[in-house]
Amino acid sequence: MQKRVRREIYLPKWRELVRDLYAHIETVLLDDEIAIKLMSFMKEHNSAIFRLVDRAQELSQKLKDVPTKFVLCHSDIHGGNVLISGNNHIYIVDWDDPIMAPKERDLMFIGGGVANVWNKAHEEEFFYKGYGVTEINAAMLSYYRHERIVEDIAVYGQELLMTTVGGADREEMCKQFVSMFEPDGVVDIAFRTDVN
Repeated sequence: MQKRVRREIYLPKWRELVRDLYAHIETVLLDDEIAIKLMSFMKEHNSAIFRLVDRAQELSQKLKDVPTKFVLCHSDIHGGNVLISGNNHIYIVDWDDPIMAPKERDLMFIGGGVANVWNKAHEEEFFYKGYGVTEINAAMLSYYRHERIVEDIAVYGQELLMTTVGGADREEMCKQFVSMFEPDGVVDIAFRTDVN
């Protein structure tokens, strides 16, 4: 089974896609209000976006040769993919992209701000009480928080700047993109919890 599940190799795919978006940002669909709005926002926040990209790159180079135990990770285990039934049974859904990676790949969601859940100190405390005592590589956690945001920027950016796919959902996608940069959003959390 493990041989069929992809393994973490710290690919620069998302970082390269974000850089490519900026290289072609002037060619957005100028007749599309959402694309124009996002292009303007990305230009206004380019220093934060490139800080994310550059830091993810720096950390990936630093961590790729660090011997680390790999475990099966969900890879997208935010609050929307954890369901609790009326009988208090927990279900983890959306296993479409599992990966063998350091445990920090999934642990970055706890306190990381994704979907604006699990961010309060007592929620983190409850989680780690149930999870048990574990040593967390702070640089690894930081890498995954930065890289996740870079991936979202690449995905949303490509979809909203380069196509008109999505119809009515485009406005909501643009709002989600912008919300990453709000105070105490994922970007603030990634920068605040980064290690040097």
